[in-house]
Amino acid sequence: MEEKYIRAIIAALGLIICGILLAKGFDGEVKAFFGFILGYYFHSTEKLIKVVKQNAQKSRLVTASFHGTVAAHSRITLVSNKIDLPFSTKRIRAAFAPGTDRLLRLSFWISPDPSAPTTDYPTGANILTQLGPQHYIVGDDNTVDFQHEIGVEVAGKYLKVHAENLDTEVHTIDVQITVEIFPWEKVEKK
Repeated sequence: MEEKYIRAIIAALGLIICGILLAKGFDGEVKAFFGFILGYYFHSTEKLIKVVKQNAQKSRLVTASFHGTVAAHSRITLVSNKIDLPFSTKRIRAAFAPGTDRLLRLSFWISPDPSAPTTDYPTGANILTQLGPQHYIVGDDNTVDFQHEIGVEVAGKYLKVHAENLDTEVHTIDVQITVEIFPWEKVEKK
């Protein structure tokens, strides 16, 4: 609710109560005391409105960790918990173990559902396909750490890490995706 409406409701209630007190014939001391209480209430309401506004404008950074293994010549999809607020991806960090030999392909997805396919790509949008020709990253005995910002204005989405192992060996998945969660008043559920 907007601040001007909150103030109007409080002012109307204060006027109604003052009118009732005056009609009942309360003496001056009671009126003065009531004025003090009413003034204190308005001052407290001012503080409350400021706190609500400040908290509504703050966002927070949260990191989702994805860990698992993918068998030789297989795929796996790891899925985050549901993100019930609008968010923006900020940073992706993927650690590749020694011996991976760039045969483990990792792709990162924003999805409307929690499905975790093991034979094909997940539903949703691959966040690496915006500008580059490759829709995945690879590595060997290194960490790939990069900033990548994709805004998601609709609440209720999932992050997914899809791993495709082209090797004859089992490989581990170690990924962190940092997102900025936006305030509750920006939520638009579809």
